[in-house]
Amino acid sequence: MIQVSGLFIYPVKGLRGTRLDQAILTARGLTYDRHWMVVMPNGRMVTQRQKPMLATLVPSITANGLTISAPGHAPLHIATANTELENTELESVDVSVWRDQFAALDEGEAASRWLTKVLQSNYPLRLVRMDDNVLRPQSNPDLLGEHCSTQFADAAPFLVTNENSLVDLNENLLRQGHEAVGIERFRPNILLSGMGKYEEYSKASLQEEAGHYSIRLCYPSERCVVVNTDQVDGSVNKETQQPLNTLKELNTAPALNGAYFGQNSVLERGQNKLIKLGDRLLLVNE
Repeated sequence: MIQVSGLFIYPVKGLRGTRLDQAILTARGLTYDRHWMVVMPNGRMVTQRQKPMLATLVPSITANGLTISAPGHAPLHIATANTELENTELESVDVSVWRDQFAALDEGEAASRWLTKVLQSNYPLRLVRMDDNVLRPQSNPDLLGEHCSTQFADAAPFLVTNENSLVDLNENLLRQGHEAVGIERFRPNILLSGMGKYEEYSKASLQEEAGHYSIRLCYPSERCVVVNTDQVDGSVNKETQQPLNTLKELNTAPALNGAYFGQNSVLERGQNKLIKLGDRLLLVNE
C-alpha cells in the first residue's frame, strides 16, 4: 500500500524546508509553499545555485507571520498580510522565475538589509511575497494543464518523491564510495512509501483511498547542481558532483536525457482538503 511518509513546505524559495504532519492542498501547492522569494535588484530569483548559504536560513510560519532565523543573527520577522488592504501597503514589483515574469509584493527595506547582510551579498537582496491577486503565467501548459498556476516554485505546484527511489540512489552512491544523501537534497513536497523504485514516473494519479483528493503525476523533475548542496550547512560537493553525477548514470527516466528525481505534479481534486502523514493512496494509471 502506498502511503504518505513525508510532507514538506519551503515558505521562502531556496531556504531550508519545514517538515509537517499535515498540510492543506491548494491548486497552487501546499499552503505557504514558496510563498516568498529572494530576488536581485532586477527582480530575478535568487536560489541556491547562486547562494548555497540560503540553506542555512530557517523559515517558520507563526500565528503572526513569517520568521527567518540565521546562525549568529537576530531573526527577521515578517507580518503575514491577511487582507487586501494590508497587501496594498506593500509595493508591487516585477519579478521573474525562469521564463515567467509577473508582479509580486516587496517586503520592504528592513527585510532587504537583513538578507543582504546575512548572505554577505555584494548587491542588495529583496524579499518578495506572492500576491494572491496575481496569476503567475503558465510555462508548461502541455504538461501541467493550461489552467495550472503556482507560487514561486520552479515548475509545478507539487513535487512528489519516492522512498525506494532514494534507497536505490543511495545504494549506488555507497557502491561507488560516496556518501548517502537524505531526501532533503531533493526538496520534495510529498514523500511516498510502498512504491517500487522509480514507479512514481508512471503516467498516473495518486488517489487518496477514501476519495478526498487526487494528485496527477505529470512529468519527471530534472535536477541541477542544487542537489549537491548540503541542506544543513550550505556546503557544496564540487569535487565529485554527487549525487548529481550518479543520478545521470542511473538514467532514471530513460526517455529523457539528464538527471531526474521525483515527479512534477498537480492537484486534480481536493481543493482545501488536508493531506496527512499516513494517508493511504491508490496509483491509478491513465
